[in-house]
Amino acid sequence: IVFPGFTKDVDSVYQEIDVLLNCSRSEGMGRSIVEAMARGIPAICKNAGGAIEVVQNDYTGLIYEDVNDLALKMEQLIVPAKYDFYSANSIAWVKNNFTIEKYVESVVQAIYEV
Repeated sequence: IVFPGFTKDVDSVYQEIDVLLNCSRSEGMGRSIVEAMARGIPAICKNAGGAIEVVQNDYTGLIYEDVNDLALKMEQLIVPAKYDFYSANSIAWVKNNFTIEKYVESVVQAIYEV
């Protein structure tokens, strides 16, 4: 585990990691989760906040409940076939759900709802 501190060069950080752990109890949208998934880096996230809207448990990544469950989820990603499964699904999911078109569509929809 490395705590690199603040950096503007996030690409260099993502190039160095294999898995993104998001252990926040109240994460908002979870931009770092989406950034990692777009690069094929599976995410393991706490069952809380916006993480559960981004990570589809056991498809694009893993959601855990407590520290013991976190350890079990981490062990799953040691298996190369499992890692590759989450990695490929993460990339596809981000490409389908986080495009400029999807963003504009959601903003327009929000405006019309007001």
